[in-house]
Amino acid sequence: MARPTHVDSQRIISLLEEMNQKLRILSWLSEENLEEVSYRQEELSSILDGDLVISLINHLRLMQAFNQYITKSDGRLIDIHDIDIENEIPEDAKTIGHHLEVSTSEVCRWLAKDPSSFEYLTKMISRTSSGTRNFSETTKDLQKLYLNKLMTPVEEEMNRERELQEIEEKLTKSKQEESSWNDKLTNLRRQREEGRENRNKEIQKLKAEIEKIKKETEDRINGINKTIQNRQKKSKQEYESKFTSLAQQFEQLTKEVDDLRAANKVKEDSLIGNKQKLMHRLGDNIKDYDRDMIDNQQQHEREEKTFNENKKALEMIEDHIRQLRMEKKRMEEEEAKEALKRKNFDALMSQKNTASEYISAHWKGYKSRLDYEKLKKSKKKRRGKKGK
Repeated sequence: MARPTHVDSQRIISLLEEMNQKLRILSWLSEENLEEVSYRQEELSSILDGDLVISLINHLRLMQAFNQYITKSDGRLIDIHDIDIENEIPEDAKTIGHHLEVSTSEVCRWLAKDPSSFEYLTKMISRTSSGTRNFSETTKDLQKLYLNKLMTPVEEEMNRERELQEIEEKLTKSKQEESSWNDKLTNLRRQREEGRENRNKEIQKLKAEIEKIKKETEDRINGINKTIQNRQKKSKQEYESKFTSLAQQFEQLTKEVDDLRAANKVKEDSLIGNKQKLMHRLGDNIKDYDRDMIDNQQQHEREEKTFNENKKALEMIEDHIRQLRMEKKRMEEEEAKEALKRKNFDALMSQKNTASEYISAHWKGYKSRLDYEKLKKSKKKRRGKKGK
């Protein structure tokens, strides 16, 4: 096998990268993942582009409509491109299939242009079959193989060929697994349809029970209304009889109240007269109290004036005494200073006397030594004269 050129290898690598990207997108665009997107539409619309979420939901509706046409009663799928059964396929299925192809291309192109949104979706919602995953890994291995061929020498091509055969075997195995997983998916879809039918039957049954309960409830409500009407009639009769008796009692009580008002008016007039007399007495007492308070206030003012005068005189006396004490203290301090001065003077005089005595004694001694020296010299002179 001839080794591919650099251009061929680069072209193959780019094709494998594009195929791997589209394969990842197509493997994620399963009905289960798109149903999860539909359930979480509000949450994803607030994070991703709203038009992208709407396109994914429309793609899910096309897939669901298309699966209804291509799924047989035994759960197997129909190939709408099969020429042998082309006449058996309705036009609606072909139209929906065409729209599904267009929608698939648009969604793949959108997710390829916006890889961040696709990565977020794969992290949040990721349900892929093992066959698709194996096929994706196989394409990655092929990409690595052709990338290495750009740098691998010719003598290693044989080993690479064996690796390529192993990869082809893996690819075949992954296709077989994908087929088995498709069969399982078909069974799951059939089971889901059966679950839907059972759920619809249960809903119809519950609706019938609800209608029955509704009818029974209406009968009970009618009976309760009749009972309430009878009780209302009985209560009305009792109310009328009680109202008549209470009206008679009210008239009797009104008459008694009028009598009490007349009797209370006489008492009120007497109480008003007593009140006026008491108010007159109270006025006289207030005037006497005011007069006494004025006299007491004047006496208080006089006493307060006398007290203030005595207080001022007392303060003057205390100030005079304070000054006398300060003068006495100052004289005592001056006497102490004079005594200290005299003591210091006496000490100084004693020291001077001692010093004068000491100086006088030294002076006498010095003078005696001088006289002695003079006497001694005069004697030497006399002896000298005698010797001559």
